[in-house]
Amino acid sequence: MWKEILIDDLNGLQEYSSAFNAMDCSVEYGYNYSADLIRRILIKKEESHCYLYKSADRIILRMYKYNKSIDRMEVFHTLDSMQVEEIAKRKDETWDIYREFIKIVGERHGKIVRTCKLSDVVVNTFLGTRETYTKEVILKYKEWGITVYELENHWDFEV
Repeated sequence: MWKEILIDDLNGLQEYSSAFNAMDCSVEYGYNYSADLIRRILIKKEESHCYLYKSADRIILRMYKYNKSIDRMEVFHTLDSMQVEEIAKRKDETWDIYREFIKIVGERHGKIVRTCKLSDVVVNTFLGTRETYTKEVILKYKEWGITVYELENHWDFEV
């Protein structure tokens, strides 16, 4: 279930920070986020928001902000605790989780939501070809009434 972490929610910011710091990029590369750093990011980026998804075996972290130059809500931080191989095995669950997030953000702000595309290496290694994956993205989001626009490096989702 997705939970918004508000700028003054010290426990939520600490939970986000702890989840980030427990993930591979933090451990492998030495990146660490403190609750205060996350709070400062949210303050600095205009109209930014922080969400955490938590289940028994998975945590997903996402931050997004309003980008007035393109009039979109733009996801600028996504981190999933599940390894890509496992995500590929549990695609239906993953589709539901990510579609729910897009629906929440799109309905809340009445704006198109932009996310980065997965790299070709990830798609080709775990998810098939770019063409088949693109068709699947468009179909899966359409099931939830979400229109998908494919750009060179991004997806735009309209609720």
